[in-house]
Amino acid sequence: MAIAEQADQASSIPASRKILCVIYGVIAVAALLATWGPNLAYSPDAFLSDS
Repeated sequence: MAIAEQADQASSIPASRKILCVIYGVIAVAALLATWGPNLAYSPDAFLSDS
């Protein structure tokens, strides 16, 4: 498939589908941060600090 054909196919995606993909991406990043937040509390730096 040529690059021009790929560009034509990408531009044929409806705007609503693009917006939905962006929303899913934002949800995925938020979920990643929410699940890794508590893990960062147990990082090696937290164990080495004199608290």
